[in-house]
Amino acid sequence: MTESSHVSDYFDELKVVFAGDFKYLTRGFLTKREHLRIGLMTGGHVVKRTRDKEFSAVCPILFFNFPGEEYCWISEPGQPRHSLFFDIAGPRADRIGEMLRRDFPSGFIPCRDPVPFQMILEKLHESFSHFRARKRYRLPMYAEEFLAGIYEEHTLTVSSGKYEKIILAHAERIRRDLAGRHDFEADAAELEVSPIHYRRLFKSVVGVPPYEYLQQCRLHRAMEILKADKSIQIKEISQECGFGNATEFSRFFKQQTGVSPLSYSRNLSE
Repeated sequence: MTESSHVSDYFDELKVVFAGDFKYLTRGFLTKREHLRIGLMTGGHVVKRTRDKEFSAVCPILFFNFPGEEYCWISEPGQPRHSLFFDIAGPRADRIGEMLRRDFPSGFIPCRDPVPFQMILEKLHESFSHFRARKRYRLPMYAEEFLAGIYEEHTLTVSSGKYEKIILAHAERIRRDLAGRHDFEADAAELEVSPIHYRRLFKSVVGVPPYEYLQQCRLHRAMEILKADKSIQIKEISQECGFGNATEFSRFFKQQTGVSPLSYSRNLSE
């Protein structure tokens, strides 16, 4: 049996035919595109208009401009928009377009954290701008990685709403019991999600991951104590705030504020 010299056309079924970016746009005109355009839009409040519909959104968003659809994007005055995007074609691109149109008929979804998408787009743009035949396989892979991120982002948004009440209860428990033993893996198990997914859910609801939230609460409480009682011992503060010892607490406090707890207390008295 001999190895075939024919290269599979798997990668040819999804081609990135264009990659670009628009900056500081405010106005828009009805446009009809030949290929499916997918990208990230940042800025302020935007409106998407078609021939018979209008949708409002607050950036950042992940957007999809469908082939054959007449549309335009318009920004609010003083809130220019910026877009990073790519166009795809081929049999798989057709199926992707059908799937996105079915799942997200408005043509966009909210994006909580644009950074991971920016990183993918930068790699895609770099590969497209400096094309090398031997690296052509990377372009469709970047496109599919971006697409997977869209669905992960959507799932996270839906999950955040579903679990919001429970996660807020977890956050309140942390705030009220800084010296307690907090088992975030057990919290994840309560929601029947992985620890990594729980961390992302917690961040989407509270603003920071669970451990970082615990440390923020500890720092805030320590500062409250130092303001209220200038004579209290550092050891007592470290115990009340859940630190292992005074040295650990002092090191953490200085890392966060730039001064030691004693210096912070003295500065308040001056």
